[in-house]
Amino acid sequence: MKNYLMLRGFSLFSQKYVFVDTRELLYIKLFRDAGIKVKETWEYAKEGSGLRLIICRILKKDRQKFEDTVISIRNMALLMGHSDYDEACEMLHGMEEGEDND
Repeated sequence: MKNYLMLRGFSLFSQKYVFVDTRELLYIKLFRDAGIKVKETWEYAKEGSGLRLIICRILKKDRQKFEDTVISIRNMALLMGHSDYDEACEMLHGMEEGEDND
């Protein structure tokens, strides 16, 4: 299951994404190990939830590395017991589909 969305916007050098992560912020180590330089991040969490929505801006040259790496978060989250991870991803994609209908 895809756990990220590419956000619309215009920039010559960077791309924004939103993805689902855990409160342990697994992406930090994964992205560092993959050589992905994160320019900015914003974090959103529902009180009491073990999951987070992360909005980040990365260099466009790192898009493929990002998309290949971010899917690893799902496997790690499920192994850590975040059984609601797929449901959060479905909600994320539901928001995208709702936006397309406007």
